Amino acid sequence: MKKKFNILCVTMFAVIILYIAGGFTYSGVIAYHMIKQAAGMTVTDKEKLKNDIEIFDNTKYTLCTVSMIPYNIFGNKETTIENTLTGEQTQIMPVKSMIFVKGANKTSWATDTAMTATGLIVLVADIFFLCSLIMFIRNVRRHEIFEWKNVKLLRRMGTALIAIFILSVMTEWILCAVASGIFAPKGYLIDWFTPVSENILLLGTGIAAMIMGEVFSCGLQMREEQELTI
Repeated sequence: MKKKFNILCVTMFAVIILYIAGGFTYSGVIAYHMIKQAAGMTVTDKEKLKNDIEIFDNTKYTLCTVSMIPYNIFGNKETTIENTLTGEQTQIMPVKSMIFVKGANKTSWATDTAMTATGLIVLVADIFFLCSLIMFIRNVRRHEIFEWKNVKLLRRMGTALIAIFILSVMTEWILCAVASGIFAPKGYLIDWFTPVSENILLLGTGIAAMIMGEVFSCGLQMREEQELTI
């Protein structure tokens, strides 16, 4: 049984590492292409790039990263992207998109602060969850399974995951609210439900951890009542 537990633990940590590595890999690929593109630029291209970089000036542009739902998936022919394999323009429907809206800087100091604060709290909650998980695994490996400290750890893990879910959804809803006030795409609706569906597994896992904690708690209470009876 201990061998199966070890295999499951190693698999779980491998999934976590794979998730983190995937993010770094994509960031590295994007950085590589940016450096490669910059190395082959002419003076004219560099001047044009300087103008393009202005879109990252939050005093002139508002950046929104939102999901959008098309009204008519068969009739939208306005957006295309180059297919580098054939050189042709291919029709696409932007679903998850980065939008730069010029002259519509509606992101207030309070909004920016809220975004930063929620991001930091999510990071702390992630670390808190991982530390609690490692401590729980350590206790099980030491054969300290049905103990009150494990109940506390399970409750902490559940609370951390639920908090991460709520804060992650809130962060994306803030972006949706900002986008809705300054941007109305033709033929599209701004999707408020996708942030929930993308993070719903966090909520489910958090509730499952809380349920496990209560099961452990009930088992410990029954054991203690039996010991007192004897």
